[in-house]
Amino acid sequence: MHELSIARAVVSQVVQEAEMREMNVVSLVVLRVGRLSGIQAGALKFGFEFAVMGTPLEGSQLEIEEVDVTLFCGMCEEIRPLVGPNDFRCQQCGTPSANIASGRELEIRSFVGSSESTLEVAKGT
Repeated sequence: MHELSIARAVVSQVVQEAEMREMNVVSLVVLRVGRLSGIQAGALKFGFEFAVMGTPLEGSQLEIEEVDVTLFCGMCEEIRPLVGPNDFRCQQCGTPSANIASGRELEIRSFVGSSESTLEVAKGT
């Protein structure tokens, strides 16, 4: 279950960022996870419950925003959604494309600490 190691890495990064901001408690972590990332949201949430034990994140909530897959169409010169889950063509003109614009993300979007303020953190975890 690689989601547990991902959860541990997320917790580690959030703990470091919270310490820099002198926060002793984190109540919410928001992640952006692309549908092509290979990460199962349920398994990540399960791993997160274990990864937060004994940290300032213990008892915190994990919110996952799923990012849909989009492609850059060279013909239209636009970013478009997929035609279907296994159909990597432009929805507008039908041109095949392997140029994925979104859908592989794993980003820490934000977290809420004891000061109750939402902090934006570096993307691309």
